[in-house]
Amino acid sequence: AAASAVQAEAASWLSYAQLDGIIEQAQDRWAESLGTNIVGQAALDKVTFQIVNFGDMTLGKAIGAAVLIDLDAAGWGWFVDATPFNDVEFGLSLSAIERVALATSPAFGRMDLLRVVMHEMGHVLGFEDLDPNAGALMSGTLDASTRRLTDSTPDSPALLQMESTAGGEVAFLLWGAKENKASRLEDFLVNLAGK
Repeated sequence: AAASAVQAEAASWLSYAQLDGIIEQAQDRWAESLGTNIVGQAALDKVTFQIVNFGDMTLGKAIGAAVLIDLDAAGWGWFVDATPFNDVEFGLSLSAIERVALATSPAFGRMDLLRVVMHEMGHVLGFEDLDPNAGALMSGTLDASTRRLTDSTPDSPALLQMESTAGGEVAFLLWGAKENKASRLEDFLVNLAGK
């Protein structure tokens, strides 16, 4: 996350009761994306969560099957969705999988807890951070007021499917909008060459 202009008040710090409801919905959304992937669903059932104070711009971190979530969303404060089964608080659609809250929404100016929990669950499932500008669930950064979702369903290709040509019709499904984007394979090779 970028640095917040205003530090979140102690009254808005995340509680385990708030986190539990979001975890349940995040698991449901991943289950919908994974379809019949029993191994992935079993991995998510074993994830444990802990609220910590990172003291920097980190929103969450997955370490093995443990997920750490920042107490105050790096100073931004969390948007804890009271209706996490829908995305109505994020009224402006930037793409099929990226939505933004308008100024009248309670999500405006806050970090979306559902997206962060889903992102960290993605790491538990083996997905790595993508380019911060990819506008996808596994993008390495998040802006306030933003919700990102998986664009995979049980009827679509597997989450780890790669395309044969960069920017082709079948893109890495957690990459986001497919136009003018590199394939996951190309991204891997560019990163490897850089190291």
